[in-house]
Amino acid sequence: MFNTLGSIQDLLNQQDFVAANRYFSEMAQLLRYVVDAAAHERVLLKDELDALNKYCSLEALRTPFEYSIEVNPKVDLENTEIPSMLLQPFVENAILHGLRPGNQPKQLKLKVTLDRSDHLIIVILDSGIGIEESRRRNYHKEPKRSHQGMALTDQRIDWLNVGKTDLIELEIQDRRRISPDQTGTKVRLSIPL
Repeated sequence: MFNTLGSIQDLLNQQDFVAANRYFSEMAQLLRYVVDAAAHERVLLKDELDALNKYCSLEALRTPFEYSIEVNPKVDLENTEIPSMLLQPFVENAILHGLRPGNQPKQLKLKVTLDRSDHLIIVILDSGIGIEESRRRNYHKEPKRSHQGMALTDQRIDWLNVGKTDLIELEIQDRRRISPDQTGTKVRLSIPL
């Protein structure tokens, strides 16, 4: 919400009223989804991906970037459920802290597939500046507001795993650590079905 309102303010300050009106309309639809999803522990994967697509289109108005959502045909979007709003903080971080400050071509890819043990595998790749560079740039800056999204998401995953033997697993890597010619961050979630 906070970032979306900031984006609308930017558009209004630039006197881009067409884009601001579009942003308001799409934000209202996204807000409706968030309110509805908050009432449920799990939501259909299709609905979650539709909301992420809308979120990306809104953020692309403010920071132009290319994005794609690729879903393996074996994944049943209509009948697969995941914890609601689990993916959004990772996509938001990729855009705000990875893509926005970077100078290179800005790309975000979300890939959804199944592994052999019936886990939903979701990979979020961005071509941004990467975790390590983001931390380096922000090391001496005073926080303007608390950035609790990732800490809250980690706590939520821990909570969702309580009492379960098949756990949600999260791995976050700076892509330069994977291959020196890559930039950005890789987030990999494994969600038991």
